[in-house]
Amino acid sequence: MNIECVICKTLLTPSDNVCNTSCGHIFHFPCLVQWLKRSETCPQCQERTTEQSIFRILFNIPNNDSIIEDPASLQCKIDNLNSQVKLKDSTINNLAEDKQKLKKQATDLRHEVQRVETEISGKNDAIYALQDQVNFYKQQCSDASNLSKENEELKQKLEHLKNIQRIMD
Repeated sequence: MNIECVICKTLLTPSDNVCNTSCGHIFHFPCLVQWLKRSETCPQCQERTTEQSIFRILFNIPNNDSIIEDPASLQCKIDNLNSQVKLKDSTINNLAEDKQKLKKQATDLRHEVQRVETEISGKNDAIYALQDQVNFYKQQCSDASNLSKENEELKQKLEHLKNIQRIMD
């Protein structure tokens, strides 16, 4: 269906607000109302027409199956779509390269994390060994302190016993 509104020169579509005059000609409703404000005649046949004598038309068939576009505009659309496809392909290729780089980077980072975790584990083992040594030395220091106190007590007893020995002599 290729029907044109002779007032605005555009094709009528099923979704448009379309009306017809009492003489049977078809127009866009807003176009015809504006025309009738200037002249009370049909824009095509000049028959007398008023707003009361026009009726709304409802289409029940699709309008887009019979629209014929010129080859130049279709070629232009094809060229635009081809350039959009090339742009999308380029973007996809760039994103694929980025994905590969990021995968390699993630793999390298995983290896680095494993290396650092191994290093941390070794350091923790060294820390535990050093803590054991510190505890051992603290114990030895405590034992030495106790022995030093015992030594002082024995020295005092010895001194006391020497005094007793002198008295006895």
